[in-house]
Amino acid sequence: MQSAVLLVLIYLGLVMKVAALGRAMVSRLWPGRLFFCAMVILSLVRSAVAVAAKSHVQLYFEFWNATQTPLAVLEASAAIEAFWRLALHFRNIRRFGLRLMWIIILVAASASAAVSLLRVNWNGPLSGPLLISQCTQLGLLLTTLLSLAFFRQFPNVPIRPNAIRHLLVLSTLSLFFFVGRAIGYASGGEWKFVSNFVITLGAVLAFGAWTLLMKREGESLPFEPGPPMSIAEFEAAEAADTKANQELKRASSEAIRKLRR
Repeated sequence: MQSAVLLVLIYLGLVMKVAALGRAMVSRLWPGRLFFCAMVILSLVRSAVAVAAKSHVQLYFEFWNATQTPLAVLEASAAIEAFWRLALHFRNIRRFGLRLMWIIILVAASASAAVSLLRVNWNGPLSGPLLISQCTQLGLLLTTLLSLAFFRQFPNVPIRPNAIRHLLVLSTLSLFFFVGRAIGYASGGEWKFVSNFVITLGAVLAFGAWTLLMKREGESLPFEPGPPMSIAEFEAAEAADTKANQELKRASSEAIRKLRR
């Protein structure tokens, strides 16, 4: 029964990924989202191999393991791509945006490193890949959410709806993947069904939402841009964001210390 449920979700995921790629092509949404499309294609290939090799578990594991690094690189690139897609709505932001991006990435990396300290007594073949993957997904989740939280501080700057929707979908995908991989790792590989269920369900929901929400009209600005934001406004926002990031890092470290007692 559990295998049948997962197989249905995998097939639905295949359909949703194909639909997302179709939407990107038909609605001309792929320019500026090349890494995202490449990520979807590799994820689609993985799902297809999972279906084709369902009776050859070792073959699929080898393929899954071999594609972990390329997929992680594409996921990280898609997150950075989405960051700049949103950041470029602001004038003269390139230098400031680079600083902000590195601050966000460092906070995300610090949180991921903290999570990696929560090791379980399990040395199975999936232990290492699951730990690396859950840390990567947490980093991507925080990167997308912190990016969105920062730029939403400026309601007077028009932002294309698709830029926000795209980031939210990436956040949803990373959240489900992080939770699924964390369950698999924390249970020592015992809760395989729950872990795979969360991951495959997340893919269905995220790519399905991307297909439904991302439309050509979402590439238009909701209103005309006002006068350029002053350097003082940007610096004030940066200071507030840095303080919030430091508080997030402190809270994460405190939570990790409590869990390790």
